[in-house]
Amino acid sequence: MQLNVWRVIGVSGMHARDPANKVLPGSGYLLAVLVVLGGAVFNIGNIGGTALGMNAMFGMDVKLGAAISAAIAVAIFLSKRAGVAMDRIVVVLGVLMISMVLYVAIVSDPPVGEALRQSVLPDEVSFLIITTLIGGTVGGYITYAGAHRPVDSGITGT
Repeated sequence: MQLNVWRVIGVSGMHARDPANKVLPGSGYLLAVLVVLGGAVFNIGNIGGTALGMNAMFGMDVKLGAAISAAIAVAIFLSKRAGVAMDRIVVVLGVLMISMVLYVAIVSDPPVGEALRQSVLPDEVSFLIITTLIGGTVGGYITYAGAHRPVDSGITGT
């Protein structure tokens, strides 16, 4: 799905709303509204997650944690040199996160066989869970924002 979105946007050189409006008039604007709303919800979730993390790590009130994390995010986006620093920090934090996940995966000794079986032949199939996982994986803000970066830079075509 994501590859198809990137192909359509990249080859056409148009923002996603334009080909959508050509297929079904008005649908591109609806798509834009849904992506903006989804991005807002996603970012509110990010602030909430950092607030809960600060609460778990430091015992900090979640409202204070949310305010601090929001202030840090605003400061990062206002800084003209934050891009280079963020690129480097994200790499370090990514390696740290993968290391921690591997550690927990080994130490907790999860039932790998059962997890693999449930992945292929689950005991219970939930439409809501499937929709949430697929929607969160292939749809939304990141798919469209990422696809538009090359177009906005003038990189389009086959």
